[in-house]
Amino acid sequence: MDKFARVDRRPSADGSPLLTEACAWFVGPIETRIDAGDHVGFLPAPTEVSPPVRTTPALLRYDDVKEIDPGKPA
Repeated sequence: MDKFARVDRRPSADGSPLLTEACAWFVGPIETRIDAGDHVGFLPAPTEVSPPVRTTPALLRYDDVKEIDPGKPA
């Protein structure tokens, strides 16, 4: 299944897909992976970033999603 099939996108300089309606983004290789026990953290090295926005974008916050059932236990 192509998860990007219904979303407008364009390629970044390195070919990564950029969602055209994203308010902010960056691309670049993963510089370091950090083992944190039950998950892994990634430290990217951005090579391309979105232009600055003049207005504060609407952010998705925990309060906006805390009632959503994840569908499986954590």
